[in-house]
Amino acid sequence: MKIAGVVLLSIVAALTSVWFFLLRAPSPEVVCERLIALTVAEAGDRAPEALESLVDRLRLTCTRQKRDLLRLRGKYAYARHAECVLAAQSVAAAERC
Repeated sequence: MKIAGVVLLSIVAALTSVWFFLLRAPSPEVVCERLIALTVAEAGDRAPEALESLVDRLRLTCTRQKRDLLRLRGKYAYARHAECVLAAQSVAAAERC
């Protein structure tokens, strides 16, 4: 009986740790900061006023969109999306996520 309890506890602990590490995703703020950094890097020195307006709009809408994604699709889908955005090297690649 004690062996069965130890085995069951080990299985539960292993599944919990795997689930925790698979679903550990960056916050929406971190993902949005990455998108903003990619946008600024691609824009360069072109039209600083337009770039400032775009960055302000991104700050306002991006976090809300990422939180909606998390709420509507679940933590697993959000985690995959967030990791993809953080690994993207361009805005176009991030949009494909």
